[in-house]
Amino acid sequence: MVVGNGMLAKAFERYQYSENITIFASGVSNSNETDDTVFLREENLLKEHVGSKNHLVYFSSCDAIYASRINKKYYYHKLKMEELIRAETDSFNVFRIPQIIGPTGNKMSLISFFINKIKSHESFEIWGNAKKNLIHVNDVVNIVSYIIDNGLALNSIQNIGNSNYYSLQELIECLENILNLKGDYQILDKGFIPDYDLSFSNAIAKKVNLDFNSHYLYDSLKEIIYI
Repeated sequence: MVVGNGMLAKAFERYQYSENITIFASGVSNSNETDDTVFLREENLLKEHVGSKNHLVYFSSCDAIYASRINKKYYYHKLKMEELIRAETDSFNVFRIPQIIGPTGNKMSLISFFINKIKSHESFEIWGNAKKNLIHVNDVVNIVSYIIDNGLALNSIQNIGNSNYYSLQELIECLENILNLKGDYQILDKGFIPDYDLSFSNAIAKKVNLDFNSHYLYDSLKEIIYI
């Protein structure tokens, strides 16, 4: 069973008719969300699936470890959902994921924001000291599916991500090259570089022959941009 209809849910469609695995991919999509009713909607939906006989797969955020530093409701909510699953579910995998590259209608995503600003020639600001972990949705599926299908890391919380981190300048330069447009942006002296434990994820990436090479970001972005 797959719960949800967004990018992640569609990417995991191979589990749609699974009788013993529930892929819960129906969450709050905007990390800047402040409306409590939106968070409560996900919590109530999740409660319908915790404690069932199915193995539950839930997607949290790598940045949940920085909840107090970032201080957004979204990350506190993710921690709360993780605790709900641990307390109420006998068989589960919780995967903390970073920024996902993939076809999405979510205009609030970081990549969508930059693409729209560059295309519309609007001025925007970026944090000069920030770095992001970016991974293609198909590679999330490959890593996670290997873990699920082989019964690995049961009842644990694992980070899934790219072995590389990218500055926002690197991200924008890739988008500029693909779009053949220049962005109008100012660099602010803000941000930080996260440090996720990706040792388990990197080991699985090798098993599924995933190579986070020097062209990975550009190739992943080019695949989803339709000019």
